[in-house]
Parts: sequence; C-alpha cells; structure tokens
Amino acid sequence: MYGIKTMLYGTLLPAPLIAAAMHQVVDSVRKGGHEIGVHAWDHRLWQDNLGKLSAGRIKEEFEKSFDAFRSILGAEPKATAAPAWFCNLTSLKIQDSLNLEYSSDTRGRLPFYPRINGDEFKTLQIPTNQPCIEELIGLDLIDSNNLVDYQIEYLREEAPNIITIHAEVEGNIYKDEFDQFLRKTISMGYEYAPLNVIAKSFHDAPIKDVKYEFIAGRSGLVASSI
Repeated sequence: MYGIKTMLYGTLLPAPLIAAAMHQVVDSVRKGGHEIGVHAWDHRLWQDNLGKLSAGRIKEEFEKSFDAFRSILGAEPKATAAPAWFCNLTSLKIQDSLNLEYSSDTRGRLPFYPRINGDEFKTLQIPTNQPCIEELIGLDLIDSNNLVDYQIEYLREEAPNIITIHAEVEGNIYKDEFDQFLRKTISMGYEYAPLNVIAKSFHDAPIKDVKYEFIAGRSGLVASSI
C-alpha cells in the first residue's frame, strides 16, 4: 500500500520535509475550508522511539513542527495529532503548555481529558473511534468490493464518529472507495464537521485513564482511553 520508498523513509532513507516542500498544497487545504494541525516533525522517530526520548527531545520535536507550521501558514497551531496514535506522560505534559484547543493522539470512543499514572491533563483528546481503511483491508474477508459496507457497519448513531484518513490511502489507492463512503453516508443523513467544532461540544468531557493496547489490523501499541 505504501511502497518500498515510503517504508524506508526515516530508517534507511532520510525523511522528507513534506509540508515545507509543498506550501501551495497546504495553503490550498486552508483555503478549502479545512482546519490544519500539527502531526509530527519526524514521524518515524516518534512512532518507534517516543518512549526512549528525553523531555528535551520531545519538546524539540514540537518546536520544529510548530515553527514549520508558523512559517507556512503564518498562524499558531491549535491542534495536534500524534503519529500512530501514540503519546505518553511526557508528551502530554508538553502539549499542555502549548495552548491547544484539542489533540487527537488516541483511539477510543468519546472525547476525554487524559490521565496517566494519576497525572491529569487539560488538553482535550478527541480519539479516532472508527477503523482506518488499511486496518480493515488487513482483516479476513474484507476487500475493495465490500470495504464501504464494512465501514458503514462500524458507524454508531451517537455522535461523533471520528475517522482518520491518509492522503496515501484515501487520496490514492482507495480514492474511489472513499468517495463512495462520503456519498453514501451523506445520503444516510450523516453530517461532517472539523474536529475544532466537535471540541466545542465536549468542554465537560470526563477524565479517563490512558492505556496501551493492540487493535485489529494494526501493528504496534496505540494509546487508548479506558
């Protein structure tokens, strides 16, 4: 799905500075009415080594990505989303100092305020609560022919349903399926909203402990709400 070159970025090959090299693309996203947040400076480093990084190095990762954001968009970032849905005590402490509207670093069900080892944090977490395409395709009996039907089966009536999409997946190899999913859900009465709108409805969200678990179709642990 990702290709050999992509999989080698950050390991055998140096990771490209994607947003910094594509100012016009990022700006077109903003002009299209979408909100923009910070994902990562070095995705592979964070995904594979967060637990080994010092507080200073984690802070440096945030500073580099925030500086790039300001350089491209001329504004302060108001949201972050951690690579591979992985965060820890240190990264959440640093995020709490960044004046964010919310973060989306976890999997779970409804928005919550995270707690790790008794430490509570003030930055709202809006967890992804729907499976990603690459996770579903990794399961038995699911392929491009029935993918959209399975996606819709996972949706719940109680709002919000939070889905993470990737440019290299929904914007590329599964572009047609993503288009079908959008059209079908809209015809069913579902409405789409950016996460900053959803965040405003959950200021009184509960505090929940963060745990680490494996989820179907994905390798590696993810942070999740209990």
